[in-house]
Amino acid sequence: MTVAAFGSATNAKLYVVPTNKIYCFGEGTTPVLYVASSNYNAITGATTFAAVSLAPLSSSITWKAFGVGPDGRLFVGGSDNSTKSVAYSDDNGATWTTVATGLSGQAGQNTRGMCRHSVDKNRNF
Repeated sequence: MTVAAFGSATNAKLYVVPTNKIYCFGEGTTPVLYVASSNYNAITGATTFAAVSLAPLSSSITWKAFGVGPDGRLFVGGSDNSTKSVAYSDDNGATWTTVATGLSGQAGQNTRGMCRHSVDKNRNF
C-alpha cells in the first residue's frame, strides 16, 4: 500500500482493534479505510491491505475518527462543522448507517488516555 492510496485523506493512522485486526484509517470528506489480511500477531511479508468501502458516507461531513466495537462493528465519526455524526457498519463496510447525534460542534479523535499502561499510569497508548 502506498501513500498515494490515501488520495485526499489525511492523518493516516494504524489501529489494532479488539478483534486482533489491523486497520489503517485516513480522515477527510472522502476518508479511506484498509484492513490487513493477517491478524496483528501473524504479520508477514505476505500481509496485504484491502480497502473497506466508505463510499456511502456523506462527503459533506469531515470524517475524523475510527473505531471497532468488541463485536467487530466498524464506526467512523465526524462533523459538518455544526453537527456531529457517527456511521457504523455491521458487514465490514458493505453498508453504512449514519446517525446525526444532535450534538453541535466539531468532531475529532481523542486518543490521549484511551488506553493506559497497567503499571505506569502516566504512559498512554
